[in-house]
Amino acid sequence: DEKHGYEEAIIKHKKPIEGWTEFRVRMGNIVDLRKLSEILLDNGVVVPADGDRKIMSQYIAHYVRELQKQAATLRLFSSMGWKDHDKKFVLGDTIYDHDGDKYKVGLSTNINSDTATGFSSRGDLAEWVALTRRLDEPGMEAHAFTLLCGFGAPLMKFTGLEGALVNVLGTSGTGKSTMQRMINSIWGDYRRLAQSHEDTDNSKFAKAGLFSNLPVTIDEITNIDSMQLSSFVYRITQGRDKNRLNRNGDERHAPNSWNTIIISSSNESLVGRLA
Repeated sequence: DEKHGYEEAIIKHKKPIEGWTEFRVRMGNIVDLRKLSEILLDNGVVVPADGDRKIMSQYIAHYVRELQKQAATLRLFSSMGWKDHDKKFVLGDTIYDHDGDKYKVGLSTNINSDTATGFSSRGDLAEWVALTRRLDEPGMEAHAFTLLCGFGAPLMKFTGLEGALVNVLGTSGTGKSTMQRMINSIWGDYRRLAQSHEDTDNSKFAKAGLFSNLPVTIDEITNIDSMQLSSFVYRITQGRDKNRLNRNGDERHAPNSWNTIIISSSNESLVGRLA
């Protein structure tokens, strides 16, 4: 990891052990007895004596080496979507291959754990599909279009465009937020994948970079300042965040980037605001 200067490895276990708690430990902390002891204690593992801690450290190091011989190290990803020349697609901790295979991958530790666990499947698919039939009724055309943006977002990468903003306009109670929740529910837990206008710009664009080729929803942006709104729309359609410099004046690592559709909602026309 060029940013942090250390390597991180997650070893794939073929069979999880029932009743055990799984947690991550940086490889560098294995040889630091004080840090290792703190991590173990935080996860309910008590190693009382100093000598025992040294033995535990040696045991973990040897065990990791044995696992590396027996199993492949998981690839770590810091964003969702298309990988490996668009032949694979990452969603949560799973990568889907072009030939139909799927297998587990790891997510970088710089991803918010609450968001990372949001890319998961729950509930009844048939019931979810049954709810969408309501959108086939007269007068629901805009709602159906909004939901289809959620399915179409991963295809933006193949249009030649970097990003697009679709704003859902309507008064309160017309289903704007509901449709955004349905979009997020295509890909995971709508509560954990959603964004609010109250989130900072840095947070919004960081999540856009994380989602990469998945749709991004932002609820109620009516109250954003007009000049801030103009800058926001421009950056969305550029497909990447702005470059930043570090304290030495050097350019930082590559900014967040995306190829997707951002679906926002408001009760006032953004076209008028931007004009």
